[in-house]
Amino acid sequence: MVLGVSMSIGFVLCSLIGILLETKTVLRRQYQLKSALIMMVFFIIMLSWGIYYYLLTNEPKPLLSTLIIIPLIYAFMLARILLDASEDQVGNFVGSLGKLTLLMLLLGWVKILFGSDFGPYAEYSKALFPFAEDSHYALTLAMFSLAYISGSNYSSVLSILVLVNILVFGILLPSLVLIVLFVIGISIYFIRLGRFSSLLYFIMAGSFGSIGFDLLMGSDYFESRLNFESLNNLTLLVWLQGWFLMGSSLEITNGLGVGFQTLGMQESVLPEISYLITEITDDGGYRNTQDGGFLAAKLIGELGIIGIIFVVFYLRILMHGFQALIRKPLNRCTGDQNSARLLRVCAGFTFAFFIEMFLRGLGYFSVGSILFFASAVILRSRFISLSNNSRLKT
Repeated sequence: MVLGVSMSIGFVLCSLIGILLETKTVLRRQYQLKSALIMMVFFIIMLSWGIYYYLLTNEPKPLLSTLIIIPLIYAFMLARILLDASEDQVGNFVGSLGKLTLLMLLLGWVKILFGSDFGPYAEYSKALFPFAEDSHYALTLAMFSLAYISGSNYSSVLSILVLVNILVFGILLPSLVLIVLFVIGISIYFIRLGRFSSLLYFIMAGSFGSIGFDLLMGSDYFESRLNFESLNNLTLLVWLQGWFLMGSSLEITNGLGVGFQTLGMQESVLPEISYLITEITDDGGYRNTQDGGFLAAKLIGELGIIGIIFVVFYLRILMHGFQALIRKPLNRCTGDQNSARLLRVCAGFTFAFFIEMFLRGLGYFSVGSILFFASAVILRSRFISLSNNSRLKT
C-alpha cells in the first residue's frame, strides 16, 4: 500500500512539473472547448464518486485518486505539442527516447553487476534501482525502447543493441516481462524492415520458437512461471485471478463495476482463486487484488461496461498503431514523412502498453498510462483526418 502511494505521488508531481514547464508553449495554441469540457466532466464524476465513497466507508483512496486528472492533462498537452512539432523536434524526441533507453539499460547492468541494495527500495527483494521491482523497471523500459525502435531508422544499430540487452536482462535477472518485451520488440523491428523480412522472421520464429521455449524451461525461474499445470504457480494464479475478478465484479454489480479505485476492497467480490493464493503465499496474504494483476482486469472490474469500452478503445488504437508500423498508408494518411515518424513512435508506445493492459499492470498511475493516452490522442487525430480527407475526395 505504501509503495503504491509513493509511486502515485511521484507520478502526479512529475506530471505537474511537466505541465508547468510546458504552460507557455500550450498557451500559445488554441484548443477546442470540447476537450476541456470532457476533462472537466471526467474530473467532476471522479470527484463526486471519491467524496461519496469516503463519506460511506472512510476510505480516501478513490478521492485522492482524482489527482489522476493531472497526468491526463499533461498527456493531452504532450500530444498537442507533438502534433504541432517540426521534423527536427520529432527527431529530437526520438533521440531523447534513445538516451532514456540507454539510461535504463545502464540501470539494468548496475543491478546485474553490483546488485540493488541501495536507494529507497533497498529492502525489497526484487528491487532494481530506482524501482521497487524488476517488473516495474521492465514496463518503463518497454515504453521507451519500443517507441525508439519504432521511430528510429530501419537499420539502426542501436535498436539491435537494445534488443540484445533486453534479451540478456530477461535471462540474467531473470524476468518473464523482459522476455515478452524482447519478443514484441524484435517483431516490431522486422515488421518495419518490410514484408519479405517480416515474413521470413515469423517463419523462423515459428520454427525455432519451441527451441527457445525449451531453453527457457531449463531455468527454475521460467519453469516455475511457464508451468501451466501446477497449482503452485503464483504468477499464473495471479494472472487468472484478474479474469475471475472481472467476472465476479460484473456479475455482482450487474455490469456496473465495483467503482473507481475500489477493486479488491470488498472480500465478497473476491473469487475463490484469491483464497487459493493465500494458501500458497508465505505470509498468507492476498496478491494483486487491488490492481487486478493487469490493467484490463482493473478497468473492467471497477468500471464495468465503461471499462469494457475503454479496453475496446485500446484495441482500436492498437490497430491504428499497427497500420502506422506497416508504413503503407502513412503518406496518404499524413501527407509528410515527419508525421509518419511520429505515428510510428506512438505505435511503439501503444504496443508497449499491451503488456500493462493484459499481462502485468501497475494500475492507473504509470508512465505507460501517460504515454499511451498521448499516443491515443495523436493516432486518433491523424486517422480521423485521413478518414475526413477520404470522404472529401469521394
